Amino acid sequence: MSAILNTIRHRSGESGFTLLEVMFSLVIASIGLLGLAMMQGTTIRGNSNSNRITTATILAQDKLEEFNTATENPDNAQAPNLATGEDSEKVDDEGTIGKGIFTRSWVVAEHTKASRLVTVTVAWSDDKIGPAATGGKSTNHAVVLSTITRGGQN
Repeated sequence: MSAILNTIRHRSGESGFTLLEVMFSLVIASIGLLGLAMMQGTTIRGNSNSNRITTATILAQDKLEEFNTATENPDNAQAPNLATGEDSEKVDDEGTIGKGIFTRSWVVAEHTKASRLVTVTVAWSDDKIGPAATGGKSTNHAVVLSTITRGGQN
């Protein structure tokens, strides 16, 4: 059949694509473009999640640095208390205390007679960002960092 169509085309001097070939090419191109569009949405969500993980890690590191500063300069009134116990605070991505989607909590526990184990957890939930971002589902996330610092009983 193909040989007959080619013969007819060459005899009449026509060349090009048939309507069926064009339609088939458009279907294949459409499937490829839809795949790219879906990957774009996944990439945007992944970048947003990575940004929150990075922010949470920085917030946890900042609190650990506060505890390390307290061991180096115990007379500093701004330094957190190294007594054993736990506490938490709401914080935003800029580190402003009292608001934001992040909850930063810490536990100070005795490690040895001369040191403390400090564990900082920064948690957040995607539902506070907006239900459209998660398809109406709530997902909880957390970053946990620990360090051993001076500050126990001598």
